[in-house]
Amino acid sequence: MATGFESIDEWYKGHLGCLYQQRVLKIINKLLPDKRFTGYALDAGCGAGNYTITLSEYYDSFGADRSEILISKAMSRSVSMGREADFITADLQCLPFRSNIFDLILCINALEFVSDADKTMEELKRVLIPGGTLLMGICNKYSLWGLVKFLGKPFRREDPFFKGKFYTVEDITKLVNGAGFSIERIESEIYFPPTNIKVIALNFEKFARRYLRMFPGMFIISLRKKI
Repeated sequence: MATGFESIDEWYKGHLGCLYQQRVLKIINKLLPDKRFTGYALDAGCGAGNYTITLSEYYDSFGADRSEILISKAMSRSVSMGREADFITADLQCLPFRSNIFDLILCINALEFVSDADKTMEELKRVLIPGGTLLMGICNKYSLWGLVKFLGKPFRREDPFFKGKFYTVEDITKLVNGAGFSIERIESEIYFPPTNIKVIALNFEKFARRYLRMFPGMFIISLRKKI
């Protein structure tokens, strides 16, 4: 199944995508639970497997995505890097795993683009063990990235990025509490604008981290499944 996000792998290979991934991985490593090297982890909405492969350093890792093309790329990348990770084509609203199996779930920039966020959260909770950790990366509605999406939506209707729903902290809090999670920690990240000109991105990032801390491009949230 094609999802419209098949080009995301090429984006991650560019200057902007590489910078984005570096910043996100820094926070993920900061928020990973202390207990590593044991149990199972799921990268929900894994794309071409960039974050799944990172998880495979610590866990028996699985990646799930609706795009067969991206799953194929993820498999090839995992093999080429000599990493052990399993990948499966699946909808996040109907995961083919038994309940209470994963110690950790990673879901980066996927919830914004599902058709039913509440149902997706319920499914992620189902496959996570009681007391397990869910790390979510969600685009901030009130950011430069959110502004670009808002202004560009009338002209980019076929681009799935412009169809997504970005969230405020209040939106996220309401969603996760309703799904049976407690918020452990919220980190802010992505302070550069959506430009492929690296020098502009890095210089603006320095300015934004100092003067625009309230308007990050995304939030990375550590959640705990309530027991």
